[in-house]
Amino acid sequence: MKLLRVVLSFGVVMTLACGVAASASASPAKVRDGVYGTDVVPPTGGSLEFSVDVLVVDNGAKALAGMKEGGVACTAGPSFIALDPNELTSITTIQIFLPRAMPITPSGTFSFTGNVTLTPGDTQTSMTFTEPITWTGRFNKGKLVKGKTIAFTGTFSAPDICSPSTPTTYRGIWAPKTATN
Repeated sequence: MKLLRVVLSFGVVMTLACGVAASASASPAKVRDGVYGTDVVPPTGGSLEFSVDVLVVDNGAKALAGMKEGGVACTAGPSFIALDPNELTSITTIQIFLPRAMPITPSGTFSFTGNVTLTPGDTQTSMTFTEPITWTGRFNKGKLVKGKTIAFTGTFSAPDICSPSTPTTYRGIWAPKTATN
């Protein structure tokens, strides 16, 4: 009888432990829909050096970074300028838009590694370019205060496009999506 009680107790404990583990792994980080963004201006002042904008949609399931949904802006780097030195300069701002949405994982992360196509409108030139980038991000858990809370962090790398002084890490704030943004 004592052995039966020990076996039953062990079974109950294991059932509870498995249930807790399953619910913990299935509970996603709640990422709120809206606009997440950051701007980095050089410490000496001047024009924009780097900007990251992401629009989160579908109840926190997707991060968009296309033409109307945000993207990354950086100053053109030497290797990119060399592709079209007649039209590109070190003050040219390059707009980088992703070809597709980035799914947001249950832990609140997103990533993209691949080629992007830069159109004449993205580069302020008459040429189209295809270049590799790597972009990762993580949405922070916790209470968000509009325009104040650091709501996401990440890394961005486009050495064939952006200036070497472009930051490789970023952190940004959240603003709820409205009819105007």
